[in-house]
Amino acid sequence: MSLKRVLVIIFALVLVVAACTKAQPTPPPAPPPTPVVTPQPTPTPAPTTPAPTPRPTPAATPAPTPTATPTPTPRPTPAPLTLDVDLKEFSINPQEITAQVGQSVTFNLKNSGQFPHNLFVHGMQAINDKMGANLTTGQSRTVTVTFDQAGLFALYCPVGPHENRGMFGMLKVVGPPAAQPSVKVWHPAQGANVVGPNVAVAVEIKGFEVDASAIGSSSNKSGSGHWHLLLDGKLVGPQGKLQNILKDLAVGSHTFKAELHNNDHSALTPPVEDSVTFNVTAPPIPTPAPLTLDVDLKEFQINPQEITVQVRQSVTFNLKNSGQFPHNLFVHGMQAINDKMGANLTTGQSRSVTVTFDQAGLFALYCPVGAHENRGMFGMLKVVGPPAAQPSVKVWFPAKDVNVVGPNVAVAVEIKGLDVDASSIGSSTNKAGSGHWHLLLDGKLVGPQGKLQNILKDLAAGSHTFKAELHNNDHSALAPPVEDSVTFTVTLPPPPPMPTGAPPALKGSSEFPHMFYGTLRLYKKSDKSDAAPAPAGAKVSAVVGGALWETKEAVKGKDFDYSITLQARDSPETKIDFYVDGVKADQTATWTKGEVTKLDITVRIP
Repeated sequence: MSLKRVLVIIFALVLVVAACTKAQPTPPPAPPPTPVVTPQPTPTPAPTTPAPTPRPTPAATPAPTPTATPTPTPRPTPAPLTLDVDLKEFSINPQEITAQVGQSVTFNLKNSGQFPHNLFVHGMQAINDKMGANLTTGQSRTVTVTFDQAGLFALYCPVGPHENRGMFGMLKVVGPPAAQPSVKVWHPAQGANVVGPNVAVAVEIKGFEVDASAIGSSSNKSGSGHWHLLLDGKLVGPQGKLQNILKDLAVGSHTFKAELHNNDHSALTPPVEDSVTFNVTAPPIPTPAPLTLDVDLKEFQINPQEITVQVRQSVTFNLKNSGQFPHNLFVHGMQAINDKMGANLTTGQSRSVTVTFDQAGLFALYCPVGAHENRGMFGMLKVVGPPAAQPSVKVWFPAKDVNVVGPNVAVAVEIKGLDVDASSIGSSTNKAGSGHWHLLLDGKLVGPQGKLQNILKDLAAGSHTFKAELHNNDHSALAPPVEDSVTFTVTLPPPPPMPTGAPPALKGSSEFPHMFYGTLRLYKKSDKSDAAPAPAGAKVSAVVGGALWETKEAVKGKDFDYSITLQARDSPETKIDFYVDGVKADQTATWTKGEVTKLDITVRIP
């Protein structure tokens, strides 16, 4: 091939490449080829491994442009606040205080009461530490603090039981609210022992406004409402403040629960609540001043008949027996006290005995000698102190299933947890913890009672049931019923023997006799409802001055069951006692010369 032809081919290829590569810049012209003098054959190239396909280089991700964080607008610092707070029995004045988050608040505290006081906030220990020691009477102090959280917080006096007596208030801290509403019980603390019977409860609320004026409204408002107070699972009531006092709590375990509610009383969704379980203990009893009592004992009374003392009081009884028989002073149901009273006092004897009573209630005093109690020798002991949690009544006399010599039988009860007020029996106004008791014999009401003891008279021999029931002033029974009963047996004493002394000599025939006649009835029941004619052959006797003047067999006539004539005798005695078959009759008479007397005779037989 000629050099000229080679050059033409090369130039043509250059034009083709230039046409196919539009976007590429035109390369510079190639240098002229080196002339070939002797052309050499082209050798066959050896096979070669194809070069790997190069991976495309990923495009670099541009770095994001940083977004500038907006700077929050700082809250302006509130102006300082100064508050005068007066503390006294048992109030904080003002009762409601409003401050702002971050505000410098200066409290000018003054104790104008008679006892130490202070101002604390439940749940804010750092604030309480700044309040310092309790203020004494008349003392003042200035304390400056700052509150760092918004919400409703409970103010209180931390001294003794002052909070339980109502010395509390509310602190409202205004600021950005919490994201979610919450309630926390601060008082009583979980598991705490609290001296009762009145116990203060206190809560803290955040993220929720308490609006007492809207309680019960049908229009709810987001973030506003009130709270419900529950005690032992029962609603006490809706609350528009942070604190309240639960009154007259029984000793033992209780649960206090606080729930946030809308104006219409519907609970928040989800529920917002808190609860604690605490234990109520009885208040400590101060030791009363010693008491000395003079008690006179004689037939058949205790003077004074009513005695009032206090629990844990040292009581000295100066006992004196001014009667003719032995006497003593006992208390039903208090064996330890009775043991200290010692042996029965003889006539004229005195003794001083010091005792202490450890339980409150109404207790029956009595003389333990013979049948003295059955004859009315009793009284009442009132021991003042913390009352029993529940009212109770117990029959002490007669004891259950005993044999009691009748026909008159004393009954005695003990009452706790109920004050017996005789002056209010029958009143239409009832009073909690006060009333009287009803005495029933064999199922029938004997009557309402304003004292602890009475005498059941003329009981028939045999079994009887005595029941005591506690009642309100208006005679309605307590609910549930409070009662006690015993069954006892009455035995009658044997009748005294009929005197059989020899009668005085008869006077002259000029002295006219005194004749008696009438009906003759025998009975057993005290009301004589079972009275019946004496059997045929019954003997009627007349005794004058212990001498048997006459005995006649009853002979029924037209208008009489007996007749007996008493001749004049040489005796100054004129009172006549009648006997039927040796049992003394209820009637007596006076012998008068020449009289005829209709006398109906009744005799109670054993």
